[in-house]
Amino acid sequence: MNQPTTVIEGDAIVLRPVGIGRYFEAAFLSIWLAFWTVFEAVTLGVLGSMLLALFGFLRNSRLTNLGRSALERAPGFEAGILFIYLFLILWIGLWTLAGLAAWYRFLRLIAARDRLEVAGGELHLSWRAGPVRRSRHFGRAELRRIRVRPHDKAVVAEIESGTTTLTDLGSVAEREAAASWLRTRLGLDAHAPPAFDPLVAPTGWRVTGGHSGALHLMRPTGGRRVAAKIMGTLASVGAFAAAVDVSRYGLRSTGALWLLALLGLAAAWVAWAREEWLVSTQQLDYRLRFGPLVRQRTFRNGQLEISRSIDSDGDAKYTLRVKDGAAKRTIASAMYDDTELVDCARWLASATGFRLVK
Repeated sequence: MNQPTTVIEGDAIVLRPVGIGRYFEAAFLSIWLAFWTVFEAVTLGVLGSMLLALFGFLRNSRLTNLGRSALERAPGFEAGILFIYLFLILWIGLWTLAGLAAWYRFLRLIAARDRLEVAGGELHLSWRAGPVRRSRHFGRAELRRIRVRPHDKAVVAEIESGTTTLTDLGSVAEREAAASWLRTRLGLDAHAPPAFDPLVAPTGWRVTGGHSGALHLMRPTGGRRVAAKIMGTLASVGAFAAAVDVSRYGLRSTGALWLLALLGLAAAWVAWAREEWLVSTQQLDYRLRFGPLVRQRTFRNGQLEISRSIDSDGDAKYTLRVKDGAAKRTIASAMYDDTELVDCARWLASATGFRLVK
């Protein structure tokens, strides 16, 4: 007898994967993961050898032979050793993330279980993928809407920081039933747009009040800080490698220094550049700030426009723009789902009085 894929357990609903097609996807992923493991080991060995040689560890070890040969080859960093370091670090980082995501997807296909519980006015989530378990909870005040996303039919919740997936297990009908059950238990509406509140930012944004009375609307910066730290780490490793090379061979070329300068500037841009929109009645100002440098463009008595386009893969892309006469600027864009974009456009239209065209 087949085990049911969706079970209600008191104040919780449990969903499991369905469909025979997932086993074919899992088989393909298992082959890909086998190749991933081999390439991951080889690349880590090459990068580890170069880093150990660079920092002077295990000088007589066979592990550092490749690294020493790379560091000692003429004409030095001008021949591209710095590029090799940066490329390998970037490549192994992206390759590792892709592999971990594939492993998680593989486990979700063959041994997944999602438990969504409503207790004490809060939503408690427990996701399982084989031995990997994650949990999260949301207070009722954090939740704005629970719905089934159109393009992939996943159950999602809209919170201040953005849209988060609650579950993609079970059949489409089971997910719709789960979303309805959650909305009933939490007292949420599936489709009604949130009421306009100038101090409550649209989903995926944050808002603050300015001294001039204008509202400052901007994206959260947590992801930029992480990216800046990664880029700063790369620049630091590259600078140390360049210093080692110069101490051994002297300064033969400025190419590596220019590369490090560009990488450092990129890290500074990601860390300190800020985009924001200043929102007031019949006026919307775009401001780009980088340290003491400020660039600003003002739109007065304009209109907001949401457009839809289809890319070469047949995927829908939605774009929100502000127009003022012949000038226009993109505020935000989204793939597949325009719900957050529409909420942002309605919020801006209410705050500015601009006309919204869809």
